[in-house]
Amino acid sequence: MEGRALSVSAPRVSAPVVGGRRRRLVVRRVRSLGPRTGHRAGFGAPGRHGHGSRRAFAPAPKANFLEDLTKMFKGDPSEACRKRYEQKLDRINALESYMKGLSDEQLRGKTEELRGRVMKNAGEGDGPVDQKAVFTDDIVCEAFALVREGALRAIGLRPFDCQVIGGLVLHEGEIAEMGTGEGKTLVSVAPAFLNALCGRGVHVVTVNDYLARRDAEWVGRVHTFLGLQVGLVQSGGAGLVGGQIAQAAEGESVDPEIKRQAYRADITYVTNS
Repeated sequence: MEGRALSVSAPRVSAPVVGGRRRRLVVRRVRSLGPRTGHRAGFGAPGRHGHGSRRAFAPAPKANFLEDLTKMFKGDPSEACRKRYEQKLDRINALESYMKGLSDEQLRGKTEELRGRVMKNAGEGDGPVDQKAVFTDDIVCEAFALVREGALRAIGLRPFDCQVIGGLVLHEGEIAEMGTGEGKTLVSVAPAFLNALCGRGVHVVTVNDYLARRDAEWVGRVHTFLGLQVGLVQSGGAGLVGGQIAQAAEGESVDPEIKRQAYRADITYVTNS
């Protein structure tokens, strides 16, 4: 019987007498779901019907399997993510006092300086770029520190550490999952700014026209404050933030040239439809 799964029949069970009648109990056959190797089967003395009572001895669970499960689910994913970006976060925080000492014009000058360094690394053309080669750690940390100070001055909000980490995650092309109230809208501002510096345009996609316009006119002010151009494209409307947003009449489309202008902006807020 070695190496086979067993079908085990339980011995007959006597049922108690209830109300003068013996209630019949049915015991179903059970198929062992244990591993196909390592089983021992023991057979007792023949029963009243000449059949041996069968007993199957399942192997005890392996300790290393339980240890592997424990290791798999052990620890806080948020803490692991924080440790992964801790070094960059420390550098960004260390630059905060330096950015605070710059005037508004000097902050915009810092944008142009970063743009020059990024475009030099990216080279000519409008195709995909090597993220690690173009956006070095120095550039990433300076850009995030610049956006943090720009957000504080433009809209009165300073991105918290968790929002900075979320932005670093997005910049690396991964998904940043954040809880309610952690400020997801502000998270995208720094990575959008950083990636717009190479001159290839960034699209921030939202789920409806309301959110596209709200984000463009709200957090888009951080980008315009730092010297970037922000566009908005929605159903029935398009234009540049800070200028006139053209609205098409009902049943008509926005002038294609206005749409092209919005798409040519450094950062464009659009919907996914």
